[in-house]
Amino acid sequence: MQINFLKNLSWLVPFLAFILGYQLLNHLYTVHKIPTPNLVGKKLTEAIKISSEHNLNLRILSEQIDQDLPENTILSQKPNHQNIRPNQAIFVVISKKPQSPIVPNLCGCNESELTTLLAKSKLKTKNYYLPSLLPKGLCICQTPSTNQELAQNKLITYLSSGSTKWMIMPNLTNHLLPEVKEFLDQHNLKINIKYLSDPKSLSNLVIEQQPAAGTIIDLDKLTQIDLCVGL
Repeated sequence: MQINFLKNLSWLVPFLAFILGYQLLNHLYTVHKIPTPNLVGKKLTEAIKISSEHNLNLRILSEQIDQDLPENTILSQKPNHQNIRPNQAIFVVISKKPQSPIVPNLCGCNESELTTLLAKSKLKTKNYYLPSLLPKGLCICQTPSTNQELAQNKLITYLSSGSTKWMIMPNLTNHLLPEVKEFLDQHNLKINIKYLSDPKSLSNLVIEQQPAAGTIIDLDKLTQIDLCVGL
């Protein structure tokens, strides 16, 4: 009776063996999932370290310009808030700073041309006016210089104030006093003369002068020319 019962159950043996084998293989080869680490807001170097510790692959999906955040900050990630398998990829979007504009050549432009060129380049400048023999409003210098990156939008241009009464002081020494007087009278300049010889002598020469020869002077501010005269 018992032998017949066992024979009737023999058909279950292959089925039970299959079930036990399947469970064993499933236990051995099942990959345990882990929660996706939250990388948003972290620097790229830190995110790479975290991903490596969890055996995950970090992939940069794209870059997005953000003026406020530090460069290479994680802005978003996929997947997020779910369990993933080891060696699975996490795709991230990172921040980057906008590219600094390149400074165009502004020297030689008048104010109208300057305005048009700056508007086209989407730049703003702070103007300073300097005395110059060049026409009024002409750009004579700039900082940063041409083809340099503009850091923090600090562009400065120097324009001519259009002063036309600047001159380089000529050398008056070793010239006869009457000739020097005639020259200075043409420019309506006052003369203060210190005589080391007879004032009536026609042979008096200019020995010293002030301002010195080669000095750049503003005729609007120059009050007089000082001469020392002798034989």
